[in-house]
Amino acid sequence: MKKIHIKPFHFLAAIVFVLVAAGLYVDFSLFAYNKAIHDLAHEYQPYSVASADGKYILRTIKTEDSTGVYASFLIRSAADETVLFNCQEKYRTVDLKTIAWINNSDNVAVESGDVGTVRYIYQNGNWARE
Repeated sequence: MKKIHIKPFHFLAAIVFVLVAAGLYVDFSLFAYNKAIHDLAHEYQPYSVASADGKYILRTIKTEDSTGVYASFLIRSAADETVLFNCQEKYRTVDLKTIAWINNSDNVAVESGDVGTVRYIYQNGNWARE
């Protein structure tokens, strides 16, 4: 049986080739994954929903800046469209599950994968973060 001799240079070249190919594969995979997340974040569509008693309208707002796509909300009077509360906090749409009224009350819950559940409680004629 003939013995195969591999020159050290060829062996190192093969290792470098494999490492570069693996690196390119990882880079491409991360690029594709990040693009999918980016596309998902942009698909978020704002909506409006009335409170159980019909007095208030919860309206979500979508904003975008160089760091990502975000959602927030405001609450209007159903009677005259006056803005009663404008949430200054922004939640990443890619992690956002819902912004909704809580169990037929005038309280609002924001459910997000990155911050958990944040509640805005209606007290004394205004909403405040719990």
